Amino acid sequence: FCTLLTHNTLIIMLRFSSKFLALTMPTKIPAVTHIQNKMLLNGNFVPSVSGKTFETVNPATEEIITTVAEADKADVDLAVHAARNAFREYRFADGAYRRNLLNKLADLISTHKEELAALESLDSGKPYAVALDVDLMLVEECLRFYAGIADKIYGEIAPTSGNTITLIKR
Repeated sequence: FCTLLTHNTLIIMLRFSSKFLALTMPTKIPAVTHIQNKMLLNGNFVPSVSGKTFETVNPATEEIITTVAEADKADVDLAVHAARNAFREYRFADGAYRRNLLNKLADLISTHKEELAALESLDSGKPYAVALDVDLMLVEECLRFYAGIADKIYGEIAPTSGNTITLIKR
């Protein structure tokens, strides 16, 4: 495995036995128009209780991306309380309702995947193309897989792609 970085392209060479496979990926990150720097709590974006923030840095460039809310014990307590309240209703939801929620989340990720990939690339330092074509593709695929089985919990092994299996059991 080796990489070569040119002006706007990352070339990744992967060695398979005596052969090499070259993957060429654009490295230019699309502009991010809005970065949410508050915490999502109970469906609302809110500052931390203390008002504290911290800088988040792009590890590839060491540039400050933005400042974000810094959670402490009070924020964690609020989040746990909100989650417990939400779970009281959700735990009785049928499989079709859960399926629809997971599909809606997958749809939102698909709709905003370029912006999410740009944010992930800035925050982690990884190539934009990897965030877009690998990470977000896998997130969407995972959500859709579990949405598809949310109303089919039988206790069986389901076929999946690759060298993995999934056991569906309640």
